[in-house]
Amino acid sequence: MSAIRRRRRQTKRRKTGVDLTKGQLNQIVDILLHRHFPRNPDLILLDGLAHAIVEGDLEQSLRKFAKYGVPALLKETERKKTRKRKRRGRGTR
Repeated sequence: MSAIRRRRRQTKRRKTGVDLTKGQLNQIVDILLHRHFPRNPDLILLDGLAHAIVEGDLEQSLRKFAKYGVPALLKETERKKTRKRKRRGRGTR
């Protein structure tokens, strides 16, 4: 009996979870997404959603998105439109 119990103890999985702070999780989100904003401004929405999930406070996340995300989205969208206009102009000359 004791040999069976020992085997069971040996095969039990150990907890391997890593404890990360909200700040560290937010930093990971920023590292993964922010560099892609110029090519794909839609990722700004995903960034806001990911930060909202990390924070767990919808009201505060909406305020932060309105303060930081909306201006960034408008800026990148305008930049993308400007690039398209410049490309069109080159072909007609």
